[in-house]
Amino acid sequence: MKQMNISEIPQANYQGYLWYSDKKAPIIFKGDETVAINERDDAFIAEALLWDAATHTSMRIFFHDGKQYVYRKDVTDDELSCRACTSPENYVSHRLQGLRLSFLRYWQPEADEYCEGFDILTPQSLVFVGFDNESK
Repeated sequence: MKQMNISEIPQANYQGYLWYSDKKAPIIFKGDETVAINERDDAFIAEALLWDAATHTSMRIFFHDGKQYVYRKDVTDDELSCRACTSPENYVSHRLQGLRLSFLRYWQPEADEYCEGFDILTPQSLVFVGFDNESK
């Protein structure tokens, strides 16, 4: 994942959500309209997960210990189709109107002394890739 600034996030038809610090619920994007992600003077982005299906780009924004973090991950076709070291995972969110969030789990091969010299796969990262097709 590549670290960046909020101002570098391009306008796109994002799926996902954006949650400002002064709101009780997030803004949900379904990928059907162009969205610009903007900073505000009166509130910060507490968290956001954004997926641009056209460019296979995932964005994650979160606020921790007084600092804003913005990460971008470009997902390849092989990763998206799970032909690489990835596997799909879906989670139900109770605060996002029951939508199911889709992620790719990335795995890293590592040597394991207890497995006869064979590598084992350990979780490396989890990347948001939109809403599950079966979501409302």
